Amino acid sequence: MKCKSCGAEMSDNNKFCPACGADLREINQEADVATAEAAGEAAAAQPADAPADASADAAPVTAAAPATAAAPLPPQAGPFETAEPQFFDDDLAPFVTTGQWLLTLILLVVLPVAAYVAAAIIGNLVDNAVVLTVLPPVASFITFLILVLVWAFGGRANPSKRNFFRAYLLVILIMIVVTVVAALAFGSFIMAYFQQMGLADFNHILGTVISY
Repeated sequence: MKCKSCGAEMSDNNKFCPACGADLREINQEADVATAEAAGEAAAAQPADAPADASADAAPVTAAAPATAAAPLPPQAGPFETAEPQFFDDDLAPFVTTGQWLLTLILLVVLPVAAYVAAAIIGNLVDNAVVLTVLPPVASFITFLILVLVWAFGGRANPSKRNFFRAYLLVILIMIVVTVVAALAFGSFIMAYFQQMGLADFNHILGTVISY
């Protein structure tokens, strides 16, 4: 379907134009009203223009049936692909299939792991202990965060997937805030408790926890 305001291509289910933001419902309604009025005026003017003594040998005119072809149904997508690129600007977007969710979760695990392995290989090539220790987890986290942000705020992401990853980001932010507040509120008490137990050094604390 084309926008009658700017001519942009879009899905037949769109209610608003993704290019100019025009309300397609109003534009289509106005176009239908204008077409109906033009057809009515043409039908009203036809008898006046026709000669009164129409000859019998004139070809018979049969009224053309109005073209009311039903809109073709969109092709069904397979479990891992969509039928065509779509702009999901309305509430009529297709459901995310089980295969699409499975592929999303696999990418969410495989790509960060691949980034971790690639960063570890780079750290070994550089032969730097700091790079080998810090770079792999940072690269893995950044890859994971990029995937979540793309699915949460991407313009062509399905609304169901987009809302899920926005909620996922919100949960992560809440957990970070709760952790920071708990550390600020109870961190001194926890450190004092460990100091009373003779575990004043943080490295000593970690070593004790790991030994258990």
